Amino acid sequence: MSDIKGVKRTKDQLKKAVKSAEAALQLLMQKYSFLWASHIRENYLQGGTSANKLRSRSGKLEASTKPLPVKEVEGNYRAGVQFGTKYAGVHIGKAGDKKIIRPKNKQYLAIPLSAAQTAAGVSRGRPLDTGIFGETFIAKSKAGNLIIFGKSVYQRGAKAGQAHGKIVPLFVLKKQVTIPVRISTRVLLNWVQSELNKDKTVERELAKI
Repeated sequence: MSDIKGVKRTKDQLKKAVKSAEAALQLLMQKYSFLWASHIRENYLQGGTSANKLRSRSGKLEASTKPLPVKEVEGNYRAGVQFGTKYAGVHIGKAGDKKIIRPKNKQYLAIPLSAAQTAAGVSRGRPLDTGIFGETFIAKSKAGNLIIFGKSVYQRGAKAGQAHGKIVPLFVLKKQVTIPVRISTRVLLNWVQSELNKDKTVERELAKI
């Protein structure tokens, strides 16, 4: 009888230790999901655009880069980081890859030039938006590119709706554009793996089993 009780006690202790290790693992994964998301935002989605960074314009990609909650899927725990914008996949991927962007429902892509951008580099409106750019027209540049030209329009006050200033190039029309992947998923994974390898929390819990 004492042997049976001893086996049961051992099993109970083992279950308790396993649960403790699993709880430690979940906390560790959640901790590093938060750290990982912060690392990506601070080191890759702020400042100017470079070979391995992406300039923050509207701030949508940075704001949508968030840690995922820990979930158990078929006996495995999963966590990570989500990029909550459609265009994240264009800029984040395998190092060296290039993504070709083509229009879906139109003949051309309209790429905003400096006169059609805010100080942060975000487009101030649509190519044929007369409410912002007045009456626009298309002409071919010396380099052979199709350019949409127009003027700025007063948005407020007594002159609201009136065009002013010189005619300036607003958008260049392209059949497609090629964008290099700037943020390597392998580099991101290597960073979080390195940080996890330094942490001995789970090892300490497993050592108790």
